[in-house]
Amino acid sequence: QMIRIAIRADAEQVFAALTDGKQTPAYCYGFEAEFDLGAGRLYRYTAGGADVITGTVLAVEPGRSLRTTFRGAWAPDVAALPESTVTYTLGDPPM
Repeated sequence: QMIRIAIRADAEQVFAALTDGKQTPAYCYGFEAEFDLGAGRLYRYTAGGADVITGTVLAVEPGRSLRTTFRGAWAPDVAALPESTVTYTLGDPPM
């Protein structure tokens, strides 16, 4: 499934909102990101000290793309779902 959205920000700003724990709470439902941005490295989003999303970085091109595994943990029915893969491909909006 592919979802496309437009955001009034450049690709670098969106990438930072996804991966920088100082910025993510303002954009990601109050979740704080903890990323070690390298392939094979673990990441997580937390809320109130608890994991809500965890996974592994599969590929990264800072400011342009991020591919990770994704395991949600915010509710028992979500935690029971199989791990999936999420790819963010970022580009500057056409002017």
